[in-house]
Amino acid sequence: MDHLASTIEVLVPVISAVVLGLRKYRCDVVNTLRRECQEWQDRSNALSEELKELRDEVIELRKENHSLRAYLASRLGEEVGKVG
Repeated sequence: MDHLASTIEVLVPVISAVVLGLRKYRCDVVNTLRRECQEWQDRSNALSEELKELRDEVIELRKENHSLRAYLASRLGEEVGKVG
């Protein structure tokens, strides 16, 4: 029985150290995942903002295109009127 008791006395601190190490490792992994998740969220937010800006630019370009077409059609009508 003394052998079992001495074995347990040796194993308890070892097991406690292993459990403590595993808890620290788990905390490190969780913190790393949280940090990476935040980085991805920040990237996603930045890309969403960039996409919004590009959409706004496309809308403006479409308006310009429409205005230019109307101007060219008007000018073409004037030129045709001069010829005819």
